[in-house]
Amino acid sequence: MRDSKKKDPFAYRDGGGSFTIGEDGDDAISGFVKANDQLYILSRKGISILIMADTTDPERANPSIPHNKQKVLSYGSDSPFVCRILLQASELFQNQHLSNHINCEKALNHSFQLLKFCASMQDTLSSYNQKELEIRESYLGKTDEDGSLKMPHIENLDRQIKMFVSDANSAFSELMYIVKIFYPKIANKGWEKQLSNSITTIQGGNSPAVLFSKEVGPFITQVRNLRNAIEHPKPTEKVKCSNYHLTKGGSVSSPSLELIHPDTPFSEMPIKDFMENTFEGVVFIFENLLAHLCNLHTVPFGNAKCTVGRIPEKGRLDTNKHMQFKYVIHWIN
Repeated sequence: MRDSKKKDPFAYRDGGGSFTIGEDGDDAISGFVKANDQLYILSRKGISILIMADTTDPERANPSIPHNKQKVLSYGSDSPFVCRILLQASELFQNQHLSNHINCEKALNHSFQLLKFCASMQDTLSSYNQKELEIRESYLGKTDEDGSLKMPHIENLDRQIKMFVSDANSAFSELMYIVKIFYPKIANKGWEKQLSNSITTIQGGNSPAVLFSKEVGPFITQVRNLRNAIEHPKPTEKVKCSNYHLTKGGSVSSPSLELIHPDTPFSEMPIKDFMENTFEGVVFIFENLLAHLCNLHTVPFGNAKCTVGRIPEKGRLDTNKHMQFKYVIHWIN
């Protein structure tokens, strides 16, 4: 037992304190989310964690151990996809509104992992768009003295596509783990088709949740097939990735991507369009499928019915104006 007459070197751990979170000019805290046994602090431009000294040194053996803070993502509530994924998940994964078998803490953990994959996708997309912009602004399209045309080129294009597609597929894997929290009997392989069947059994074939799952299922399958075609190409399952090239008409074509596949092919399209559409697809499917699943598994609030409803734009907070869904209590008159 410490001598109370002596100054306790660990007193700073028991007292209050204040901490600055965020960058200069980024002083607005948007929210707090608990996931992966951490409290994530959202500001406008990032997500940080605060690690108390007792977490690092629970036995209080070293009084010089400070509290510390760490930025874990450089995207905050100013980034729409952060609101649409993490803040939306935090809003909907609430134990008091969902069936007892829904492990909200586990679902939030997977939601945060999905957010990290989307952040990596956004990094790749932003870097690629910036490179295309630089080329578009600097490329003159003139021939050299020898009469040849020097074509622009994006380095490591195949590697960028591989990383982007891998992140998209991993994001859908995290979504699969969330789905399995709701429906534990669903197997990993072909989970998106099994989900439609599971909801149909409960709701019938024409419910909004069934129709949505059937609508987005092919997109999820296509991303997985694209990833497999990149990782394990076959004569009938492969990807054609083209850098800048000269067309037969004499014009310079931007980098493009094509999937050759017997089930889920897509024609040649600009890589910029592919990345933007895929990124938006992952975020859109996550937020809307989450709303459908939670709506199907709500429990009454007292004697009142509880559902998931869409938030009117004028009713959204400035700090999470991109979050679309919340629980609605239907009070009995």
